Amino acid sequence: MVLQTIYAEVIKNLEISKMSMAQETPVVQIVDSPILPLNEDKIGKVKGILIGGFLAGFFTVMWLTVRRLYRQLMS
Repeated sequence: MVLQTIYAEVIKNLEISKMSMAQETPVVQIVDSPILPLNEDKIGKVKGILIGGFLAGFFTVMWLTVRRLYRQLMS
């Protein structure tokens, strides 16, 4: 009877220690750490100006088209 009680206490303590270990263990595991310094991918000035000009022109045409359609619907 004494051995059963001791065994039950040991098992209870083991379960409590498992629960406390699970609470302290981080959930996220680092898989791969970065190699520093990281390479920077830059867009060239000419390419940036061309893409920016194209986007600005596209959005300007879209804005003028929507504004014209809105004014036609309101009149």
